[in-house]
Amino acid sequence: AQAITPHGLRELRSLRRPPEAVQRVLEAVAVLLGVMDSSQQARRMQAGSVLERPKDSDIDFREVKKCLQGNFPERLACIDPEEVTVSQARRLRKLLAQPGFDEDLIRGMCPAAVPLTVLCRSVGACLAGTRVPTGCEALQPSFTKMVEATSVRLDSGLVVQPDITRLRGRELAQVADLTVSRAEVGSIVFHGITDCTELNLPALVHLDVGEVLVYPNGVKPPIGQELNKRATVTMYQCWPPNGHGHLEEPGARERYRAKIKQMTEDKNATFVDYDCTTGVW
Repeated sequence: AQAITPHGLRELRSLRRPPEAVQRVLEAVAVLLGVMDSSQQARRMQAGSVLERPKDSDIDFREVKKCLQGNFPERLACIDPEEVTVSQARRLRKLLAQPGFDEDLIRGMCPAAVPLTVLCRSVGACLAGTRVPTGCEALQPSFTKMVEATSVRLDSGLVVQPDITRLRGRELAQVADLTVSRAEVGSIVFHGITDCTELNLPALVHLDVGEVLVYPNGVKPPIGQELNKRATVTMYQCWPPNGHGHLEEPGARERYRAKIKQMTEDKNATFVDYDCTTGVW
């Protein structure tokens, strides 16, 4: 919150049609502050249906901007992880998994939104049980209880969110945006609904530095079933074989980023980003 300057706040409040990636950042902040929940509940009450679940299509950017009003920096600094609901955590995770939720990309679109991007990614990293982005380590202690409440660490060292050991029946068969991660290594977000009833995740997911394997034995179910589905992979410690000290020159960074992009596309995957300063792919 200390990085939000008065000038930056004025710039954010003046936005009318920001890029979609910036809208997602502001929406994530609104979710953490509870603005989206209260706005959607009020609208559903007016429609006479308080029990209807919120849909992504219900989101209005004018409502998102409400989080910027009043004493915004103070409210941002007072976010209490113990009061973040499971619903809020789930919606934040879904937004963070969208392409373009990255401070370097946001910096090129709207520099004023960069501190908010860092904050949201830090909260998300804590929730997933992975490392906090560089420069945000001070946020980790305040989110420890949130991590413990919404994820589970398996004997294999994998961290699974949500905590599937607490789910039963229909809940276990309809897990939204299942996230599997390993601290200091990376994470995989399996988009959509996953039936975890019969899944042995330690046997199906392998995460190591520079290596991500799903179904390492090569036997996969049909596309769209279990873990054979669209997913977003984030990997840490992805440096050149000769060390990250060789990425100090701008030209070297661009060449290595292009190499990472080509490696991604060679695997028939969509390249989102590579950060040469943090080694996050």
